[in-house]
Amino acid sequence: MMAVVAVVALPPQAGAQRIFGKVVLADGRTAAAGTIVTATDAAGATVARELTTARGDYIMPLSKPGVLTLTATRIGSLPEVVRDVNVAEGRDLRVGITLSKQVARLAPVTTRSGESCAIASERSDAATLWDQLQIALATTALAEQARIFVAT
Repeated sequence: MMAVVAVVALPPQAGAQRIFGKVVLADGRTAAAGTIVTATDAAGATVARELTTARGDYIMPLSKPGVLTLTATRIGSLPEVVRDVNVAEGRDLRVGITLSKQVARLAPVTTRSGESCAIASERSDAATLWDQLQIALATTALAEQARIFVAT
């Protein structure tokens, strides 16, 4: 018995478009694996969200063309924003992103009995730490959706 497999190249679907690219660290070469890339429209609504691969690559299929804003968030980096990304109908658009701003290292906090913790003066550090925690949680959720942690 012989099986015949035919491969047919179909033209792109009408109205199908994608944004794809690579996210790298500030050195311009090191892949930024585990980065969340989010595309939002002019109203601020999220239209696509992807997690970069080990090589820093991402591909986001879009349901419609338009002018979008891309935001790349990664643990250890401040968010990087790319504005006015114009995606034409039926076209793919390559957008490379460089994470150029690292999060400042927080000073260790030591408390002893009888002393009070003066965190009020470090609100910006606490806010930065909270932002990093939210990025970690979102990265885990996206990895679970992509079934990255599933093994057989």
